[in-house]
Amino acid sequence: MRALQIILISCALGSFVSCKGKTKNSSDIEPIKIDQSSDPNHDMSSTNSVDIENQQDSLKCNISIIHKTDSEIKEITYQDIDIFLCTFSKSCSRNIEFTEYSNEVLFKVLELYPSLFMKCVELNSEIEKEYIFSELSSPLYDINGEKLKSIIQQAEGSPDIKIRIIQSIEKAME
Repeated sequence: MRALQIILISCALGSFVSCKGKTKNSSDIEPIKIDQSSDPNHDMSSTNSVDIENQQDSLKCNISIIHKTDSEIKEITYQDIDIFLCTFSKSCSRNIEFTEYSNEVLFKVLELYPSLFMKCVELNSEIEKEYIFSELSSPLYDINGEKLKSIIQQAEGSPDIKIRIIQSIEKAME
């Protein structure tokens, strides 16, 4: 009986943690927290790279993280934005619910936290930058492109990332 319980728990945890190519549609799932400092310059050399890779994979397509980001939009941190951006993946594009909701929240985060947004995109190699830029060039809702471009131009951030974001917004305005 004990062995059966262990097998069932292992299967349940395995399906919860793995997102490789799959989507999580339930908004009841708690977001997975990455144990790292909210400081973008935090030295992660002591962190096990296999653990980080598994955590990053489990973030992909996680709609509960999108919901958490949206519901706490006025008080999110660098770490929250970093985790949020890690949910974006080309593999999620078939999940309509995730795609629509994440696209809407993406523009909210960019407008409210442009410098932190750019810093996350610049520093986290696990973020699918090209997919993020693609999402920015294809808003699913009306955006005020001129206002957003002005916000980005005035924000601190990598000139290369800033240019790519502005180009994406300009493409969206065409």
